[in-house]
Amino acid sequence: MLNFRFSKHKDIYISSKAICFGLFIFLFFSSCKITQELNKGELLVNKVEIDGIENNKLEDGAKLLIKQKPNKRLFGFWRFYLRAYNYGMRGDTSKWHRRFARKNVGEEPVILDTNKLNQSTKQIEAYLFNNGFFNRNVSYEVIPKKGNSKKATVKYTVIQNTRYKIKNVTYGVDERDLYFLIIKDTINSKLKSGDFFSAENMSEERTRITARLRNLGYYYFNKEYIVYAVDSTISGNKVNIDLQIRNPDYFETHKRY
Repeated sequence: MLNFRFSKHKDIYISSKAICFGLFIFLFFSSCKITQELNKGELLVNKVEIDGIENNKLEDGAKLLIKQKPNKRLFGFWRFYLRAYNYGMRGDTSKWHRRFARKNVGEEPVILDTNKLNQSTKQIEAYLFNNGFFNRNVSYEVIPKKGNSKKATVKYTVIQNTRYKIKNVTYGVDERDLYFLIIKDTINSKLKSGDFFSAENMSEERTRITARLRNLGYYYFNKEYIVYAVDSTISGNKVNIDLQIRNPDYFETHKRY
């Protein structure tokens, strides 16, 4: 609730919801361009596309890595929050209604930043690598909107190439008892021959083995003792994974309680 004093005898209370509603109506009928506050040479990110990832789940994951996304749209088409911010930046910006629009409602324009585009490209490449696309390639293109030199679409293009699969999983465990405990439970392993290579599955397997060994009395075992050696040089777009369990120290083995 906001409090405004219009005379020395009376206070008038106006709710934030009422202000937002009034701002909503005003901006709805406003004809000001959303790029009006941009400086020369700046581009508003109007749309972001990603093309070339065939798996919908992987595409959704890649989209989360994009650092610059268009300003939010109300009802799917109206950039109300950007318009509110622009309204708060015009005229006397110290006035309460402009401060309110700018700070409490508005969203700053997403201005194209090539550094962030490059960061997004690298993160998408790393994400695809961790999901078995070792020979992937990711690039981006900035496409200015026709008829509007201050809006642009950013299009990320992905060339996946072949996704690598697991050929063999081997286990390097020095302790005999520990080795057999792990081998007996490989039916529950997250890493199986024929599956696609996945860094996430490798991490989950470390967590799974650690939890199992602790439940079996290896109370001080932690996942940092589990390391992987991955060989992608074999033919047929396959990898061999060697899961190794290191001892706590050179002369010390894991103790079971």
